[in-house]
Amino acid sequence: MSYVEIDKISLPEIKGHLADHVVGADVMHLYWLRPGKKLSDGLMLLVDDGSCKVMADHTSDHIR
Repeated sequence: MSYVEIDKISLPEIKGHLADHVVGADVMHLYWLRPGKKLSDGLMLLVDDGSCKVMADHTSDHIR
């Protein structure tokens, strides 16, 4: 299990943590599922730090 501090969230930070656990992590696309949505209409692509911020904004306060 790996954790990224919410105030340090960025695409390179997420990919760095992922690279610790997955071979070839630098060549894959990363998606996240918006809370309350289905896979068919809620997947969001992580493409830059802005999209990581949007994902972080959807986390629960108790996780921060």
